[in-house]
Amino acid sequence: MSETLAKPADTATGDNVPVPRGQYNLGVAALKVLDGLLTAPDSRPTVEKLIKEKFPDAKFADSDLFDSRSKPLRDQIEAESAARKALEQQITDMKKVDQDRLDAIEADKKAAKEKEFESDIASRLDAVKKKYGFQQEALEAVWKRMQEKNNPDVEAAAAFVSETTRKPPPLTGPNYLPQQLNVYGSHEKVDAYEQLHRDPWGYFDGQVRDIVANGPEAE
Repeated sequence: MSETLAKPADTATGDNVPVPRGQYNLGVAALKVLDGLLTAPDSRPTVEKLIKEKFPDAKFADSDLFDSRSKPLRDQIEAESAARKALEQQITDMKKVDQDRLDAIEADKKAAKEKEFESDIASRLDAVKKKYGFQQEALEAVWKRMQEKNNPDVEAAAAFVSETTRKPPPLTGPNYLPQQLNVYGSHEKVDAYEQLHRDPWGYFDGQVRDIVANGPEAE
């Protein structure tokens, strides 16, 4: 350092100013520490930066010379770095625009396929509705069957629903006719015909004997 503390003296002589011994020793120690920090390559830049922040008028010949000579190069590096970052951002923005466009195209394709599928399903549901005479409840059962089996085959689901929900057709004709014939006790037990089912020939012989003995009206 260019400035030094005066040695302790009893009286001021020229540039020398008398100071207490303790203050003198403290000043010398501080100068040694500062000189050590300013001469060490790893600490010098940091110490000089801190000093300039606190004392803007402070000068460091070597550092100031280096700064003045390296400034154009540092400015060029900073400009190139800024340009590189701007280019990277531009590329990122372009990629995002392209990705957004591709996503929109895919979304349109998906929507078109879904619409086509829904239209096809609706058409096939309408066809089986007419074919099987389904009402809304039956159509809902068809749709449920398709979902359960994860199968878009409307015809197969409709055939299943039709088979499992089919009801016997109503009888036509006068309602005074028998709803179910019971020929000779074939459906429900009739005592008079029990022998017929148990011993057909014995029943036949008995009927012949009754007819011969009593005539056709015996029965």
